[in-house]
Amino acid sequence: PPELQSAIKPTRVISGYGDNGTDTANFLSMNQKLYLLSGVEVCGDDSYDTAASTTTQLEYYVGKTNNDRIKKYDGSANCWWLRTSNLYSSDQFRGVLPFGVLDGFNAPADSSFFGLAPAFRVG
Repeated sequence: PPELQSAIKPTRVISGYGDNGTDTANFLSMNQKLYLLSGVEVCGDDSYDTAASTTTQLEYYVGKTNNDRIKKYDGSANCWWLRTSNLYSSDQFRGVLPFGVLDGFNAPADSSFFGLAPAFRVG
C-alpha cells in the first residue's frame, strides 16, 4: 500500500567481493529501500563474507536459533538467498539452508529451489 511505500527508508547496504586474505577484497556500498540480508545480519557471524566486519547482526535475529531462520514456501522449509558472495568461490553466493544454517551455493545453478527474503526499514 502507498502508506507503507512512503514509510520505507533507504538503508546503507554493504556487500563484499574478492578474497579477504589478499589486497583484492572490495566493498560495494549502496543505499537501498529493498535489499537482501547478509550472513552477519542473520547469524551474527559469517567467516565466508569479506564484508563481515562492516555490519552487525540485526536486532530481530539476536538470540534466535537455526529454527527461527527457517523460511517456508507453500508450507515447506526452503533455502533462501543472501546478498553475500562466498569468499572462497568466485561462482557462489551465501544462502540459508532449510534447517536455518548458512552455506554457499552456485548461482544460478541452484536457484530453482531458492527463495528470497527481502528486508526493508520503516522510519
